[in-house]
Amino acid sequence: AREQATLAHARALGQARLAHPQLSRGTTTRWWEEDELFAIARVYEGKGMISVVNRGGSARDLDNGLAFAGLPTGTWTDV
Repeated sequence: AREQATLAHARALGQARLAHPQLSRGTTTRWWEEDELFAIARVYEGKGMISVVNRGGSARDLDNGLAFAGLPTGTWTDV
């Protein structure tokens, strides 16, 4: 069951990458980096993304601006 869940997750990530080229292309900026939390921002053809990895044991709230990384304003969607 765990292998099937991992495979399904990997497939979903692959589909997201195909549908949203900014996940793998564009200008990359380190958006956040401390202890067990790391985030990058990327912009490609006017579309942005933020990828956050939290290796810690608890949820975190991040408060950082979008402008310094060249990210566009607007509505953001979790893909």
